[in-house]
Amino acid sequence: SVEQAEAYEAFFEEEGIEHDVRVIEIAVSDEIGIERILTRRKHAEAGTVVPSVAASTLGKTGVAKADAVRGDDTEEVLKKRMADQGNGVLQPILSYYEELGQLVRIDGERSIDEVDKEVREAMEVA
Repeated sequence: SVEQAEAYEAFFEEEGIEHDVRVIEIAVSDEIGIERILTRRKHAEAGTVVPSVAASTLGKTGVAKADAVRGDDTEEVLKKRMADQGNGVLQPILSYYEELGQLVRIDGERSIDEVDKEVREAMEVA
């Protein structure tokens, strides 16, 4: 919530690090987010290689690990989760950080390598 963001900001100010803070939004549409999670689940259940999934969710072979998915990652549940926690809910928090000049927006619908590069660059600026 914005109230939580304000509390974090007060903490950062107390610690004298408010100028070092960056909030990175890796933006994907709710639809793309749901599609990616369902793809991850499908590959994890089949034990096949997942195209475009972060290495942290893969075994050494590039095969999705079973624990890379939640048991309730069904399309219906994901749509509800997106409605409760997705882009629409996050917008006021993102606007708060944008007003502070701390928000870095990254297009998360590009390749993992492109997103990774831009995140690393944003962190170096901090």
